[in-house]
Amino acid sequence: MADFPTDLSSVTDNVDDVLAKHINNIETKIGVDASAVTTSLDYKVRYSPNPHKAKYYLSAIQSNIPTGSFVKINFSTQIYDPNSDFDVTTLVSGTADGTTGSHLIDSATNFITEGVVVGDRVKNTTDTTYAYVTAVADGDLTLDADIFIDTEGYEIKNSKFVAPVTGWYDVRLKVQLFNVIADKRYDLHIRVEGSDFSGLSGANSAYAGYLGILDSDLVYATAGQRIEGFIRSGAGVDTVDIANSQIATSITVALHSV
Repeated sequence: MADFPTDLSSVTDNVDDVLAKHINNIETKIGVDASAVTTSLDYKVRYSPNPHKAKYYLSAIQSNIPTGSFVKINFSTQIYDPNSDFDVTTLVSGTADGTTGSHLIDSATNFITEGVVVGDRVKNTTDTTYAYVTAVADGDLTLDADIFIDTEGYEIKNSKFVAPVTGWYDVRLKVQLFNVIADKRYDLHIRVEGSDFSGLSGANSAYAGYLGILDSDLVYATAGQRIEGFIRSGAGVDTVDIANSQIATSITVALHSV
């Protein structure tokens, strides 16, 4: 009689005895090893009723949205995220080693391979000023404002839900703008891995003040792809801001089906 199986691969089906084969098959089908296989019973039990969901909000006002360009909304504070599926870590940081107007120069960093994209917000950690990326190159970011000189520090934060498995996700993206200009267009988009998946526009017909926009959709993403929120202001000026707080600006992402 064969030895009792000690792990998933210790017994060969149709070769070792019936008992060992039976135990091995049960382990495979149920997934007692905390299987990540979406068809296994273990996976379905662990992810029902779906803990793969997260909600984050904008905890500080995101000011001076540049007109005419999409920028990333920097959700930063967790409301609910049991599996840490939402990433708010630092994407890249360092020190400027050159001075060029409306640029961030760091010759030691390849911003392309680091994953910086147009619309990312850069913080000057020396004087706490901000600008948005308008072009990305190796060692050089073009910005919408002149905020860096040589030796000043910088950082760019992630703000993305990373799909844990391939499937469909319910996404609810809510933004409140203030200091809006009347009779202008404002666009809110859900992006998957940098590409627009869903978009909604809001026009403030007569009131120059606050404007709320909600984009909600069922979004498909493969494992590892990022889901993010982007906003574009058509105000004609760079003075529109994104309001902070849980009730004003937030993103909710939940796995719907695999």
